[in-house]
Amino acid sequence: MTFGEPNDGIVTVESTRLAGMKEHLILPHTHTFMMNSPAVAEATISFLQHGNFGATPAKDE
Repeated sequence: MTFGEPNDGIVTVESTRLAGMKEHLILPHTHTFMMNSPAVAEATISFLQHGNFGATPAKDE
């Protein structure tokens, strides 16, 4: 990894992008401690429940 590009200390932001993805979220946390972040937990729950990282449910719900 080149530390000149945006990263979380382990993984580059660019390597987290997947073809066809509809949502992408960057939060200001290091790789090691992101699992302790309430913001990461809230975004994960929102994505699993609604298909997006925001708190707003999809229009068809």
